[in-house]
Amino acid sequence: MVTLFCHLAEVSAEQRASCPMPFNADAADICLCYAVRNLLRLRLELDELSLAKLMRSLLLLPSFTNAFLPTYTQASPSSNYMVNQSLVILLAHFGQSSRADFVQISFDAVIGLLPKPNPCYEIHTVSWLLLSALVHICPGAVASVFDTVLAPILLVHVHPCSNPNPEARIKALSLLHTLMCALDAQGKFSEFTIATLIESAVLPNLVWYTGRTANSTRKAALAVLHGVLHSALTPSTGLSMEQTGIQPILRLLPVLGTSLDEYDTSSREISLSCLTTLLNCLPPTSLQLNSVLELYPAIVKRLDDSLDDIRLEACATFSAYVKCISPVIALILLFCRFARVTPPNALTETILEYCIEHFLVHLDDANVNVQSAVFQALLTIGSVGPLAKVMLSRKVSEISFSHRDPALAIRLLNVLNLS
Repeated sequence: MVTLFCHLAEVSAEQRASCPMPFNADAADICLCYAVRNLLRLRLELDELSLAKLMRSLLLLPSFTNAFLPTYTQASPSSNYMVNQSLVILLAHFGQSSRADFVQISFDAVIGLLPKPNPCYEIHTVSWLLLSALVHICPGAVASVFDTVLAPILLVHVHPCSNPNPEARIKALSLLHTLMCALDAQGKFSEFTIATLIESAVLPNLVWYTGRTANSTRKAALAVLHGVLHSALTPSTGLSMEQTGIQPILRLLPVLGTSLDEYDTSSREISLSCLTTLLNCLPPTSLQLNSVLELYPAIVKRLDDSLDDIRLEACATFSAYVKCISPVIALILLFCRFARVTPPNALTETILEYCIEHFLVHLDDANVNVQSAVFQALLTIGSVGPLAKVMLSRKVSEISFSHRDPALAIRLLNVLNLS
């Protein structure tokens, strides 16, 4: 009987996946609710496999999947009386106090029922629907077995070589983003997992192609990267990976610099946020100076963005950028001084002058928040060394009288003179 119930659930799920419908339970769900009740009335002793099959069938039904979500309440628009009552009966029958615990008792067996993709699941198949349901309902449990169970399945769906269908790849990236951003999953991803996700899921999908679909793919990949970085990394923990593990992250820097010119505003904002996190976390000794120095024109250019939120994020990114490269620049300048050689062109006052002049223009910005962010970024430039401090003081003195309100410029001069 369990096998028959599973078959009916699979047929219903595949039919509705190919013709999407609202979450509210339809006639098929109501019939399956009655089937669950009748099955339990028989008081059959279900073994582990039978229970896993029953749970798998429930997770394939949209109304039940929605009812298992952590954010679900009976006041939700998608709530259905029949589904709620069926779940109450199920919980009582199996002696579980919560819906989350009920799913957890069969999680290992259910996820073990997922077949090996060959090469990928079709979006409308039972396997994909089950995978999606598990990620949404049990993100913490899924994250715990990501390396051993889920990575071999999910990563083939997000890589262009194994999944050339861009629309299916976007759905897979969206599912991965859901997992990365789930509160229950945070802190459960190893540094190896982070490097693997960046290498296999993010970088291959950030390659630039024309067209809306390609733009949506890059945006989805950036969202995954944002979720990975902000859920797994903090400035206090940093990165402790070996050089082989950190290489995928280093390859992100020039790619994210290119993404700052995306037409889509949210893509530009996400790229800046990711850069800020990376620059705050990466150890300066791991950076390749030439590739990092190529970033500053792209970051400074965002000060002229049409969106104020992006301009504010550009200031935060630039401050992180200066703090990250300052130790490297200081060491090179110190070496050049003792060796009595001229510093490389990339480290001469040209870069400082370029950045200072662009930021000083926005110190008189119409947006007070942008003014404050630019002020902090200029202080960060002044902290690079004596050369930067002297040049910044001179430039501020030259430009302050051309500002509509020179108060902030005068305050900056006072701070520089006191430091």
